[in-house]
Amino acid sequence: MTHLLKTSVLVLALMMSLCASDATAGQKSLRVAFGDHGFFPTNLLNAGDLVWTAKDLGLGTNSPGMRLCKFMDTSKMTPEALAKRKQEGYNWICYDNEDGKTWPTPKSELADPTKYTILAAKLTHAAGLKFLAEPNFDLLVGHGSRGENGKLIISDRTVPSVDLKEAGPYLDAISFQLQRAQADGEQYLKLTRQYAAEMRAINPNAVIFVQVTSRAKSGKQSTAVGLMPAIESVAPVVDGIWIHVDPRADDFATELVTLMGQAGLRVPGER
Repeated sequence: MTHLLKTSVLVLALMMSLCASDATAGQKSLRVAFGDHGFFPTNLLNAGDLVWTAKDLGLGTNSPGMRLCKFMDTSKMTPEALAKRKQEGYNWICYDNEDGKTWPTPKSELADPTKYTILAAKLTHAAGLKFLAEPNFDLLVGHGSRGENGKLIISDRTVPSVDLKEAGPYLDAISFQLQRAQADGEQYLKLTRQYAAEMRAINPNAVIFVQVTSRAKSGKQSTAVGLMPAIESVAPVVDGIWIHVDPRADDFATELVTLMGQAGLRVPGER
């Protein structure tokens, strides 16, 4: 009887161990990106994460491997300018084309975002660097939008947009600026799934980020806790979360990355 009991305990322990291993294997560790000037929680970063700095953060093997510098205008992406960024320690270049009134992207580039995204990628690769595209919401979706009462309504107003089927093969990574929809969980998931599927189909090796921000969206205040359901919903289809942090919102970034870890979406030191 004692022998049988010991055998049963061992079998149960083995089953629990296997279940735990399966659960851990099923978890997806997401990268985080801090690709805008401002605060990032250094002590919470992993080797696969992205930061807008070429500095050594003193994290040893956990030092973020994606060190990015942005351009908003391809005419500024001269061989000399790109060589300088490479010498400084950047290994990724971002083309952040925006159609905002005060943004420096030329109107000619906004009129044909696919053409200039491909050009930016070619210039970057010629300099021996990796390329990340970051078209803003309108240039990704091809429509304007308005937000109210926590919902995002896509307008009938159309604008030229990046054709992922054409530009996708040239990209090493892309960051979907869908934070405008983050308060509307259903719309955020729908759009993220749509563009992630398009990108995976044309370039399965590209790293895909989707963005969130500390700013209020669609008339709804943004909090780290409030954004977690949206982040967890898109986790299966993206590789990382790009976190935009407004000035004086440092706690937002720290809390959000911490919550992602508690939800099993971050594995320390991974990638």
